[in-house]
Amino acid sequence: MLLASLLFFSQLLPQPVVKNDTVKQKLLIHNIVFIGNKVTKSAIIMRELLFAINDTLSKIDLDKKVIKSRENLLNTSLFNFVRIDTLAIEKNKLDVYITVSERWYTLPLPILEVADPNLTVWWQNKNLEHLNYGAYLVRYNFRGRKENIQLKFQLGFTKQFGVYYNVPYLNKKQKSGMSVSFNYSHNHEINYATRNNKLLFYKNDSEFIRQELGGKARYHYRSRTYNTHSAELRYNYGKIADTLTELQSDYYSNNATKTQFFTISYLFRRDLRDSKYYPLKGYYFDGDITRFGLGILCNEPVGINKIEAAVKVFVPVFNRLYIAAGVKCKTSDNQKKQYYFIQRGLGYGEYVRGYEYYVIDAQKYVLARSNIKYEIIKPHNQKINFINNARFDTFHYAFYGNLFFDAAYTEDKKHFATNPLSNKYIWGAGMGIDFVTYYDSVFRFEIAMNDLKEKVVFLHFTAPI
Repeated sequence: MLLASLLFFSQLLPQPVVKNDTVKQKLLIHNIVFIGNKVTKSAIIMRELLFAINDTLSKIDLDKKVIKSRENLLNTSLFNFVRIDTLAIEKNKLDVYITVSERWYTLPLPILEVADPNLTVWWQNKNLEHLNYGAYLVRYNFRGRKENIQLKFQLGFTKQFGVYYNVPYLNKKQKSGMSVSFNYSHNHEINYATRNNKLLFYKNDSEFIRQELGGKARYHYRSRTYNTHSAELRYNYGKIADTLTELQSDYYSNNATKTQFFTISYLFRRDLRDSKYYPLKGYYFDGDITRFGLGILCNEPVGINKIEAAVKVFVPVFNRLYIAAGVKCKTSDNQKKQYYFIQRGLGYGEYVRGYEYYVIDAQKYVLARSNIKYEIIKPHNQKINFINNARFDTFHYAFYGNLFFDAAYTEDKKHFATNPLSNKYIWGAGMGIDFVTYYDSVFRFEIAMNDLKEKVVFLHFTAPI
């Protein structure tokens, strides 16, 4: 209480006029004090800071590092709110106080998702059998070390059971980490092909159409604050009903009813966005190299190499106006030998806005997106008086209006004959409103028109770029 009072009254004292020599004056960080981290270890917070005890910095440099450090801490998803204050204890010496509001780390998270490409496609038919439902039992920030444990129980279209464990830091330098996961799933109905750029489904209530078993292990190395290298090894086993091979001869390779293969991949990511969940400034880059099939298992399908890369840029223009642009591309070899199970183009998470109703199979594609955003309501904190819990009694929100234009080109050498949107340039444009709130939640309501002259309305739950 005494410490909080000192920090409060220090803000009320008259502030001296800052002169150029004061700005250039070097300041020594004498101590760093953490407040509010009842679960999170201090070392986990220190890992995200761009300054340390005994650092000597100019006021300008310190202010910049304080802003970026706060952004880093919020991007961990461990805290609802973060505040960083400085308190001078001598002429050229100060203490830094970091106050955090921790999230609720043990949660049963409900699962309610659609098996169709997106919610809008599902809404056309409102087929309740195409819903997945269940729950994750999650423990975030396990042991206060940012470790995550998840148990998944899912019923509905895909019945799935899985476990996931992530250890972000294996050593004292907090640069190396790893994660492991295991899952089993089975379906009475699956999509087996694409015709006219729509998914085709086959259902059999008397037997499982597909059964899958898989596991993966990932090692990551965070060489610098904003750079991460990851290497992953995955194992997949799949089995489908004989009937399915009559409908789709290359669901697995060589018309097989079973498949098993290893996948190895390497990912590099550089992330300098102010927010991972709804960025307004900064930039992002990643590059991913993947090999499907290592040739070490019996009857392992032919090896396929895939390369993906993405670049995103976010620029504040002035006052409340922001622009954003991004490009993602994918290329792969053995295009004519890629079986349906592993090939993915647009419509499976990546899409041109205005084309959410369609799936465009492709072994290669280029996707470009652009946005102009206007901040209608600035980020605002709202107190909920009837909730007596510090983790939930305050939430933040903001509203943004946006104009957008997306374009893409796809290349498909296998399924193009029955899918007219393949191997062509497409575009979509429109406007929307984004609602951003706490626990990294984003809700987007958009109206779009595509080059087919179709006008559509969509609801999405992630950032636009």
